[in-house]
Amino acid sequence: LSIAMVCSFIQWRSMVATFTTCLPSSKRDQLPPQYNIARMDVFIMLFVTAACLIVDVATLLMFVMGLSIFAFTVVAVCLARRKEKKLIENAEGADEEFAAYDQTDAPMMDQGDEEGQSSA
Repeated sequence: LSIAMVCSFIQWRSMVATFTTCLPSSKRDQLPPQYNIARMDVFIMLFVTAACLIVDVATLLMFVMGLSIFAFTVVAVCLARRKEKKLIENAEGADEEFAAYDQTDAPMMDQGDEEGQSSA
């Protein structure tokens, strides 16, 4: 994208016609008719342009906010699921360890019971 292309897209005559409204009436009367635009018309054009830009920017901001909230929610849900899976895996691992300790402690308890019965 070159500067020449950008400059060719801009409608310079419209901008000059708009800025001629700032000139005094005596100077404006000397200009060609295409540059004699009523001041109120220029004010209305600038007001409508500003209103459209404000609405466009506000719409863009609302879209960006909605997209940000959605992305934050998706990330939060993914992290919560990952954390939940880890907790479940740790709980299952603890149950298996408990079962393994239970199995190794059971014979020792049986021996203790037998010793207690034989000494009585």
